[in-house]
Amino acid sequence: YDKIKKPYPYGRFVFDSTPVQAEISALSQVTAQMVPAIAFGKAGDPEKAVKDFRKRLKDAGYDKVLKEIQKQMDAFKKQVEGN
Repeated sequence: YDKIKKPYPYGRFVFDSTPVQAEISALSQVTAQMVPAIAFGKAGDPEKAVKDFRKRLKDAGYDKVLKEIQKQMDAFKKQVEGN
């Protein structure tokens, strides 16, 4: 295993959600509101339901949260690698 393993710099990464706390709260609300109906087939047309779900996630700040996670992961990787 030691001969073929690849380094994984994110093993100890811990996300600080403080900068996007409001967005995470909004995403949680959208998820709690829509996922049960979609998962149990109670949302009507599944394609429309998933499309609506994705739109609501975007509106709730999904892209901002994703960007913040990536920013922190990039900074962590630089720190670990010593760059």
